[in-house]
Amino acid sequence: MLEKHCSNCKKIKKNDQFFKDKRGKLGVESICKRCRMNRSNENRAKKREQYNEYYRKWRKDNNFNEYARQYFIKNRKEILEKRKKDPLYLEKKNVRWHKRRAKLLGNGGSHTVKEWKDLCEHWGNICAICREKKKLTKDHIIPISKDGTDNIDNIQPLCQRCNSIKKDKQSQIFG
Repeated sequence: MLEKHCSNCKKIKKNDQFFKDKRGKLGVESICKRCRMNRSNENRAKKREQYNEYYRKWRKDNNFNEYARQYFIKNRKEILEKRKKDPLYLEKKNVRWHKRRAKLLGNGGSHTVKEWKDLCEHWGNICAICREKKKLTKDHIIPISKDGTDNIDNIQPLCQRCNSIKKDKQSQIFG
């Protein structure tokens, strides 16, 4: 097996530790897989911070909190009526929020309220850890913050207590 010098970490590594690239010498990239992935994660974190900084500035410049408060006060009846008419209003809002967060982080994936309800029914509407019948929350097996998707196969139903204890650790409960 041929060896190559990584132009980033300056270490000599075997060719299988580089991504393939027909344009590069020996048919591989000049940067090893580890350095390439670290660079990708750094870029993702930098973009996330830039977005957060821009959004904080935008909210401050546009006095967003005051605008949102005034909007709610002005349209309180209509907003509350809309929530009463649709019992799944908060669930749909939650699904939209997770989908947007996964999209911003570049993870992708999405699920519907129906898929979430079916998953809860599959588990018998009990928490996957403590096995108690409590109000269930969505827990991402591989957290969105750690490159997990928002697909239904990456979600398990947990009660608020168990979800808080798990935090952003990666674990799946089989049962």
